[in-house]
Amino acid sequence: MHYNISKKVINVKKIIPVIILTIIILFALKIMNITSDEDLLSRENFLIIAHRGASAYAPEHTLESYRLAQEMGTDYIEIDLQMTKDGHLIAMHDLTVDRTTDGKGYVKDLTLEEIKSLDAGSWFSDAFKGVKVPTLEEVFEEFGHDANYYIETKNTDVNIGMEEELIRLLEKYHLTGKVASSGKVIIQSFDAESLKRIHEMDESIPLVQLISKDEINQYNLNEVKKYALGVGTHFELVSEEFIQQAKKAELLIHPFTVDDLNMIKELKDKGVTGVFTNDLAITVNIDTE
Repeated sequence: MHYNISKKVINVKKIIPVIILTIIILFALKIMNITSDEDLLSRENFLIIAHRGASAYAPEHTLESYRLAQEMGTDYIEIDLQMTKDGHLIAMHDLTVDRTTDGKGYVKDLTLEEIKSLDAGSWFSDAFKGVKVPTLEEVFEEFGHDANYYIETKNTDVNIGMEEELIRLLEKYHLTGKVASSGKVIIQSFDAESLKRIHEMDESIPLVQLISKDEINQYNLNEVKKYALGVGTHFELVSEEFIQQAKKAELLIHPFTVDDLNMIKELKDKGVTGVFTNDLAITVNIDTE
């Protein structure tokens, strides 16, 4: 009996080095994964961002569009946010549901239950009949940490409290702190005050200032650098001068929305660090390093 007990002790001692080695390997893999995520925000990388998901092939801002974007190898799925009457964040570009559903009305005047009753796929193709508008929470539940999120706060003058609800959901799904700062989440907006509110609530989240045609010559990019790591604007507004100013301010440059392969290559050669595109298929052979 004593012999058997001793034998078991010896076996445990033999296993201990194996356990230690396993822990070391797992820790190393974790570090490697974090490094990989951080590389997303390197100015040496060229990011492909799925504009409203794979919106050339599936109805925009639906789980189907986001799933397809993931399958096609995008770096980020873009999610535009609107807020329902009862305070839920949904994935939708427009202020109204008119264009992308079979319903009518402003998102802010409709409850989530009312929006969930709408068909968000038939307008695109009969193959997507019955597809629903997803909430941001449903997107997080679907993809978790397997996707990278490029989120836009929109119409913040009517979507009061959007930033607070966004931060709450990011925290709930453990997408803040080191996870966010590594590049898992980027938040963009045309509203500088919206971005600044987010920056005050959580400095770990990378931000991108969107710039409209009317504002292209008004922004001091050195001031933008105080709260954001990048800028975005329509690709036709991306001049050599704008690129040089952004580089000087050490800002990433992510123009929208480019569906021509030659233009994407031209922008990359000029020093742009990523693009939004509807047509992910054309980016397959783009060298992102």
